[in-house]
Amino acid sequence: MGLNALETEMANFDFEGLSAQNESAKASIASAASVDDIKAAICGVWSKIGKYVKMAEVIPVVGKFITILADLLDSICAG
Repeated sequence: MGLNALETEMANFDFEGLSAQNESAKASIASAASVDDIKAAICGVWSKIGKYVKMAEVIPVVGKFITILADLLDSICAG
C-alpha cells in the first residue's frame, strides 16, 4: 500500500465507530464472564487499529514500547 493510499484510508477511518466499539469493549470487559469474553473485546478493537499502531514502531525510543505492546496483542489475538 502506497503512502497516498494509506493517508486516504486513515483520513476516512471511522473514528466514531471505533470510539463506540471501544466503549462497548470496556463495558464487556467490566462484565465479562470469561477470559474469552475479555479477549474478544480487546481483539475486536485491536483488529481495527493494529496496523496503524504498528506504524508508530519506528518512533525513536517510544517505538520500542509500542513494538512490545503490539507483539503482545498480536499473540493474544492470533488464535
